Amino acid sequence: MPKASSQTSSSQQSSNAGSPAKKGFPRNKKVTEVQDKSLWRPSWIPETATITKTDAMKRYHLNKKDMDGLNYTTTTANSFVKITERFYKAVESHVYKERDVEMRAWEKHGGPEGFQRMLNKRAKGGKKSNNKPKSYEVGVDPAPVPLPAALVPDIDIETPNIILGDIKANMQDRNELWLWDAVNKVLHEMRIPDTSPDGRDRTTLMMCADNTLQGHYPQRPASAYSLPPNSASVEALNKLLSRAPSTQDGPAIDSQYDDAAKNMVVEWKKAYKDKVFAKLSGVLQEHGSYGLETARWIVYDKYVKCGMSSLDYQPNPKWPAESPSQWIWNDSAKFWLENALKRE
Repeated sequence: MPKASSQTSSSQQSSNAGSPAKKGFPRNKKVTEVQDKSLWRPSWIPETATITKTDAMKRYHLNKKDMDGLNYTTTTANSFVKITERFYKAVESHVYKERDVEMRAWEKHGGPEGFQRMLNKRAKGGKKSNNKPKSYEVGVDPAPVPLPAALVPDIDIETPNIILGDIKANMQDRNELWLWDAVNKVLHEMRIPDTSPDGRDRTTLMMCADNTLQGHYPQRPASAYSLPPNSASVEALNKLLSRAPSTQDGPAIDSQYDDAAKNMVVEWKKAYKDKVFAKLSGVLQEHGSYGLETARWIVYDKYVKCGMSSLDYQPNPKWPAESPSQWIWNDSAKFWLENALKRE
C-alpha cells in the first residue's frame, strides 16, 4: 500500500504563503462617540479651583498629550525636590484651572457620565480609588442631573419654594442674611440646580447649611466699616489688606489638602497672616473688644474676596442613620472670627 505523501502541494503552499498565522481573535477597535456638549451637566468645581499638572494627570487620568493646549501658570510654591536629607530645591510646576482639566477629561472619556463610569469601573476593579478628582465619589450613578431651563440671575432674593423662603426668613430673624448671600454665592458659582435626584440641589444644600452653620458665627456688625476712619490702627490694617494676596499670587499663598475636610485649602502664607494678626492686636488696643470684632469681619470679608478657602460642603458620612443633614458645610475662613488672636 503506497504511503501518503508528506509533501504539501505547491498550490496549497502558495495559498498559505500570503496569509500570516492568526493569533486569537482580532480586537474590536474602540469607537469614540461624538457627543453634544450642550447636554452635559455643568461643572461642580469652583471657578477659582486650580490643580497642578501632576495631580491633573493622575486624578483625571490624562496623559501629557491630553494636556496640550490647556492654559497654565508657572509657580514654585509648594513644589520641591529632595536633594539631600536636609536640602530641598524649589522647582517650577504648572498650575491649571481645574475646570479646564475636567472638561478635557470629559472630552476624552465620553462626557461627565463616561468619566464617572470610568472612575466606578476602576474602583470596582480594585484600582486606587484615591486617583480621582476630590469633588468626585466612586460608585455613584453616572446618570445626568436634570437642569432647570435657566438659572435665575438674582440669587439674593430668589426663593422658588416655601422651604427656601422659610430658610431665608429664619436667617433674617437671626440677623444672618449675609450668610444667605454667602451660601447662595457658592451654589451659584458651582451652578447648582434648584432640584436634583441625588440631593445635590439648592434646596437640600441650603437646608444643610442652615442646620450646620446656624449659631456658628459671632454677631456681624451693622456696618463692617463703622470704625473711625482717622484711626491709626484701622488705617494700618486697611493699608496692609490693600496688598492682600489673591489666588493669582502663587508665591504668596499656601495650598494643601485637608484630610479632615476632604478638600483643598488655599490660604495666605503664615508670614502675611502674622502681620494681619498684629494689626488686629493694634485695633484691640486702640478700640477695645468692639473695635476688634468689627475689624475681624473686615479681614474675613477681604480673605473671602481674595479667593481664599471659605464656605464649602462635602457629603456627611453619618447621613441618614445618625444625622438629618446629607451634606456638611464648613467655613475655612472662620478662624478670623475666633476669640483668641491665634496665629494658625
